[in-house]
Amino acid sequence: MNLEWSKARAVRWSLPLTSTLAGRTHREGLWLILERDDAIGIGELAVWPEFDGITLDMAERGVRDCLENGAPLREIPAPAQWCVVSAIPSLDVHQPDVDSAILLWRNEASTGDDPRDTRLDAQLEALTRRPPRAVKLKIGRHANEAQRIARVRSCLPTTELRVDANRRLDRDEAHALFEATRHLDVAYWEEPCAAFEDLAALAEAGMPIALDETLLRLNDGRIDGCAIDERIAAYVCKPSLLGPRPVEHVAELARTHGARLIISSTFESALGRTAIARVASLLAPHESHGLGTGAFFREDFDLEPLRTSHAHEEERPSQDVIRTWLDTLTRSTMLRHAFELHA
Repeated sequence: MNLEWSKARAVRWSLPLTSTLAGRTHREGLWLILERDDAIGIGELAVWPEFDGITLDMAERGVRDCLENGAPLREIPAPAQWCVVSAIPSLDVHQPDVDSAILLWRNEASTGDDPRDTRLDAQLEALTRRPPRAVKLKIGRHANEAQRIARVRSCLPTTELRVDANRRLDRDEAHALFEATRHLDVAYWEEPCAAFEDLAALAEAGMPIALDETLLRLNDGRIDGCAIDERIAAYVCKPSLLGPRPVEHVAELARTHGARLIISSTFESALGRTAIARVASLLAPHESHGLGTGAFFREDFDLEPLRTSHAHEEERPSQDVIRTWLDTLTRSTMLRHAFELHA
């Protein structure tokens, strides 16, 4: 990315969610807006301190350190690296044509042996009318998880089924659930356990394992000192969490070991998801990626003025359109704390 710019500013944003997510009712982030005479670049910063301990304030300081003090990208937090590198050239602010897996969220109120899950039932009722290519079912530690997986499979017999336990299971629980649902053709299990040694053991036992946040600990092809090999079925790669260079590394690992590469969002705004979709379309255009988080926002930023098919040069949005769009958004109640950045 060319970091030459004549004007730089940043704005914080806050978007309301349809339901509480990790204890939050709103998702917050930051846009970095770089301007030159002939182009505008927009990058997004949206962090999850629960995963890597990096707060929005810490990541923002990294962006400032890079742009104002010339700090190398490798020396600032990974989410800040992604924000700077993903500043989207104005002519490329469009939603690429990539497929996304539908996210089936668990009902936190469903406990014990009660198999009812009204939220899941409502989702499945809608999806059976037009089955998607892939769905990802979030599960917990309830006694009825095998029944929930079976229900999804019975309603969507031809849809690829992925299961994500968010590290809630121990090795024995994960293996027992795998054996109980082996006949249901789950494509892969996303990080059922927290410890990599448990994930590796489950993969050795035949359970198709996908790595996600564990990739934050990836170092020279190894995690916690253990080498990654062809037993791993898929890599779920979050560019806004890992940063740009690790994304390239993970993509190379997937190619080397014949594993699947799934590009995933971490509940970014529409603009942030667009940047991630562009990465997905380049690295794994035929996959169903993890970009289906837009439904969890009660309000989001409208990118319609910037969407373009790129079929013809004249269809690309003009600088005036982009600046008008940004000026309109800057007055939005969802954007706040605008500030200038200086070299």
